[in-house]
Amino acid sequence: MTFRDRLYELRNQRQWSQELLGEMIGVDPKVIDDWERGLSEPGLDLVMELSEVFHVPTDYLLGKTAQAYPDKESFTDPTHKEYKSSTTVMGLPLVHINSGQGANYKAKGIIAIGNMASGVVSIGGFSRGIFSIGGMSMGVFSFGGMSLGLVSLGGLSAGGLALGAMALGYMAIGSIALGVYAIGLFAIAIKAAFGLTAMAHLAIGQEPKGKYVVDLIGENDQMLELGKEQLKELIRQEAPHMPKLMKAIVMSMAKK
Repeated sequence: MTFRDRLYELRNQRQWSQELLGEMIGVDPKVIDDWERGLSEPGLDLVMELSEVFHVPTDYLLGKTAQAYPDKESFTDPTHKEYKSSTTVMGLPLVHINSGQGANYKAKGIIAIGNMASGVVSIGGFSRGIFSIGGMSMGVFSFGGMSLGLVSLGGLSAGGLALGAMALGYMAIGSIALGVYAIGLFAIAIKAAFGLTAMAHLAIGQEPKGKYVVDLIGENDQMLELGKEQLKELIRQEAPHMPKLMKAIVMSMAKK
C-alpha cells in the first residue's frame, strides 16, 4: 500500500474531512487532496506530524509495513479514550480529550485534557496553557504538584505570586518561602519577610534576622516592638512596594 492509499484509509477510518486534517497539521486542504491523489508527498516534518495525529508509526503511514505494530495486541491500550470536537477555533479543536495508561497521549485544543495537555484550559499529567492544572503545570494561572506561572499554586510552586509547600516567586507564600517578598514558617526575602523565622532587609516575625527586625510576638527585648502606625511607617520607608496582600497580613498581626 502506498502513502496516498494509507493516508486516505486512515483519514476515512476516523471520518475526518480533508479540511479538518489540514487544520490539525497546519496545511491547506488542497495539499491533503494532492497527497491522496499522488500528486505530491509531505516532507519529513509533516510525516512526523501525521504519524502523531493518527497514532501510527511512520513506516506504517508510508506503506512500508502492513500492520501498525508487529504485534498489534501488545500495543492495544484498553484505557485509551480520545474525543476531538469537530468545532474548531483558530485551527484548534474546541475540545480535545486524549488519555490512557500510555504516557504519550497528547491533547491539544482550546480545552485540552490528556496525559500531556496543551490549550487555553489544560488538564493533565503534564499541562501547559493559560489556565493549567496538572501533576506538572505551566501557565498564566497554574495549579499542580509542581507548578510554574504568573499565579502559581502547588506543592513546589514558582511564579509572580507563588503559593505552595515550597514557594519561589516575586511574592512567595508557603511553609518554605523564597522571594522578593516572602511569607512562611521559614521565609527568606530580598525586601521583606514575614514568618516564624524571617530573613530579609525588613524581617518581621518571631525569629527575624535582617537590617530591620520587628518582633510581633513581643518575646525578645532586643527587637523592635511596634504598634500598627509605627509598623506602617517602617514599611513605607523600607519596603514601599510591598504587595497589598502581604501588607494586609502583616498589619492584621501587628499590635494596636
